[in-house]
Amino acid sequence: MDVDDLAPVERPQAPAGGHRLQLRLTGTPGWRHADGGSGSLSRKDAALLALLAWGGPTPRDRLAALLWPDTLPARAHASLRQRLFRLRRETGCELAINQALVALAPSVSHDLAAPDDVAADLLGSLDYGDSQALDDWVTEARRQWRLRCVDVLAGRAARHEALGQWAAAIACTEQALSLAPLQEIAWRRLMRLHYLRGDRAAAVASFERFEQQLRDSQGGRPSHETLEQLQQIESAAPAAPAPRRVLPPSLVRPPRTVGRGREQQALARAWDAGRAFVLIGTAGLGKSRLLDEFLAHDPAARGARSPGALLRAQARPGDERSPYALAQRLLQPLADRPGDAGL
Repeated sequence: MDVDDLAPVERPQAPAGGHRLQLRLTGTPGWRHADGGSGSLSRKDAALLALLAWGGPTPRDRLAALLWPDTLPARAHASLRQRLFRLRRETGCELAINQALVALAPSVSHDLAAPDDVAADLLGSLDYGDSQALDDWVTEARRQWRLRCVDVLAGRAARHEALGQWAAAIACTEQALSLAPLQEIAWRRLMRLHYLRGDRAAAVASFERFEQQLRDSQGGRPSHETLEQLQQIESAAPAAPAPRRVLPPSLVRPPRTVGRGREQQALARAWDAGRAFVLIGTAGLGKSRLLDEFLAHDPAARGARSPGALLRAQARPGDERSPYALAQRLLQPLADRPGDAGL
């Protein structure tokens, strides 16, 4: 046991002015201080901070083993302490709380909390192939990050679509497909958006692009739902683009709700009654998109219960090894809100 385990550690409080240090862990990793200072992060420093930012509070033993796999535990722990000390000296800010569970300090924020630049990958192009365990973690975290960005883009596309902003919705959908080229629901959305915009040829061309990609990568065929949507688009009478032209019901209420009507109704009943609910499904089935579309539909009604008070948190790789990591990620925004100490 390290001496640090025996010493009482006081958790620092977030400064009254909010976060003092912003970490960038996508693209080229770096940091920026509230006073204007900034700097880059080394490959290992970026990995250490990404482990804490993406995985939440992490056992010190696990951090040391991932970052210094060929070093004796005592020496690896010493290396971890030295690295955190050097980061504090370079940035002028306490970045992490070094206890049995190491966590980012409350004064530190990061760009993994809410995807903004969805085109930037987690830890950019940094290579961790010299450590198998760390490389495995980074590979899985990058996969999860891309899926999260795809969900964010799908939510944006749904909001643009609800407002009739076809070009913006198409741009978001194309960007999502650049991250997940075989996501069939996104291809159906793209087909639908081109049709709604009045470009039936582009809608059919989108189907053909998807069909070719699917054939080249998996040797498969589009699903029945996608083929049915193509048939509806091809058989619908052509018309000049107009915001209120009559469309087939299946395109006005498009495939984003195919097979989801019962779930949408159950969500609405639970929401209106103020009850908690759990949405269960296998990974990649579209749970996040279903929630995004549920919240995007009639947003005024959804927010009527407590305007501006909606909080979202997402589980991440490693949470199963970090007790209360998800709860902390959900509650931290409340602690950061000025005047909400009582809450």
